[in-house]
Amino acid sequence: MWTRELAWLFGVRGGAVHYEGMNEPTQPHPVGMNVAAAQVTYSPENATRAVDLLLGILERSRDRPKPPVRGWSNGTRHAVEELIGRRGHGV
Repeated sequence: MWTRELAWLFGVRGGAVHYEGMNEPTQPHPVGMNVAAAQVTYSPENATRAVDLLLGILERSRDRPKPPVRGWSNGTRHAVEELIGRRGHGV
C-alpha cells in the first residue's frame, strides 16, 4: 500500500514543485461545481490522505524499527505518539 501511496504523493508533490502553469479543464468538485484542477489535487481530502500516510509510516517506524533507526525510534517515540494523538483534533 505504501508503494502506491508514495507514488501518488510524489506525483502530487512533483506538480507543485515543478509547476508548469498549463491551462487545464475544470474538474467537478464534491459540492457540485467545477473548479481548477489544482483545487481538486490539493483538496482537504488529499491533504488528509497525505497526513494519514505520514502518520502510518511514523507509527510503523516507532513500533517496528529496523536496527539502524532504533535509537531514533526510542528518542522520538513521544513526539510520534503526540502527533498520532492529535490526529483529527486540530493543533
